[in-house]
Amino acid sequence: MHNPACYDPLVLVHAQALLVGTPEGATDYLQADLREPDDILAKAAATLDFDQPIGLMLLGILHFVPDFDEVRGIVARLVNALAPGPFMALTHATFDIGDQAVVTANAAAQEEYNANADTPLTARGKEQILRFFDGLELVEPGLVSMSRWRPEETQWGEPPEVAGFCGVGLKR
Repeated sequence: MHNPACYDPLVLVHAQALLVGTPEGATDYLQADLREPDDILAKAAATLDFDQPIGLMLLGILHFVPDFDEVRGIVARLVNALAPGPFMALTHATFDIGDQAVVTANAAAQEEYNANADTPLTARGKEQILRFFDGLELVEPGLVSMSRWRPEETQWGEPPEVAGFCGVGLKR
């Protein structure tokens, strides 16, 4: 994440196009490194009132920090900065979903990705991912495959599971 190649310039251009203030609120875009949560919080404080509930979305990013203790510390720092009342939503890659053939295929895909990526991906197990919710009240249906978090009914039935967990926790 310290690697400049990790920042997508199109994301910045798109964010700037969306940054139009209204009387109902303000929007901002921070280009920051997740491994520097104090920097993120300081920059966010220019727009957000941390005495009010603020939703925290960690979607598809935590698996890019390989060290589990480091990423747990980052999540704890961000959550601890929030006033009571908000939700934290997160998604995270895993190998805990699927039969052995699916797990093997996903592991091979991750190995191939990591061999060619500037920022490798670290899949984690369900028990590790649940630790990100320490101190939060996990909302139903809990930590489940991303495709199974409150899916809408379809004529095809329940969606197939995907190799990623998602969950939402409430800070009391």
